Amino acid sequence: MERVWKDEWSYVVGGKQGSLEVVAPEMKEVRWERDYDEVDHFNDEQLNPHFQSLRIPLSNNIMSLTDNPGNLRLYGKESLTSTLCWAQKISAILN
Repeated sequence: MERVWKDEWSYVVGGKQGSLEVVAPEMKEVRWERDYDEVDHFNDEQLNPHFQSLRIPLSNNIMSLTDNPGNLRLYGKESLTSTLCWAQKISAILN
């Protein structure tokens, strides 16, 4: 399929359906030096900033490094991609 550029965005000519093959743009390869350990034993008091969720910061109401030292404990609420915290809102309404 053919690709065109409009306002610095790439568009596929011919519709919105997917394609098995797409011509990649010619770009210079960029490499970043790793500045973090590949293994985390969760022994620090703060979570490595390379850990993240997509929409909600990983705070103490979602995770803990102290409940079980040496482990990362995640608390079930909404999914990590959700912007809502229904468990907290319902609790606040009922109390």
